Order: sequence, then structure tokens, then C-alpha cells
Amino acid sequence: MKKAIGYFLLVLSFITWGAMATLPFLDLSIAMATALTTGLLITGELAFFLSMFLLGKDFWMKVKNVWGKLNVFRKNT
Repeated sequence: MKKAIGYFLLVLSFITWGAMATLPFLDLSIAMATALTTGLLITGELAFFLSMFLLGKDFWMKVKNVWGKLNVFRKNT
């Protein structure tokens, strides 16, 4: 049950990031778009970190290894 909730929260975190990408295409005021973006950002980040907590260290190490292989944050020397 703990893993199922963890995976659900992980998927929810990706859905919130996708929802943020659609906000510019909606007919919203600047204030409403800002409020929704802030709420989605906080919700997504909390969902991601709670999912990592529930899924455990092994899952975190898998995520970390995938990002390490992508060389996203490394300097080219």
C-alpha cells in the first residue's frame, strides 16, 4: 500500500508540472495564473518529495543514477 501511494504521488507530481505548462494557453488573468502556478508548483514538489520518502532509498538511488547518466548538471571539461 505504501508503494502504491508513493507511485501515485510521483505520477501526481508529473501531472502538476504538465498542468503548469498548459496555463499560458488558458484565458486567465495574470493574478489567477500566478496563483495557480504557485499552487501547482508547491503541490508538485511536495508530492515528489513525499513519493521519494514513501518509495525509499533504493528508488531514490535509481532516480539519482538516471540523472547522473544524462550529464545534465555536469561541466564539460
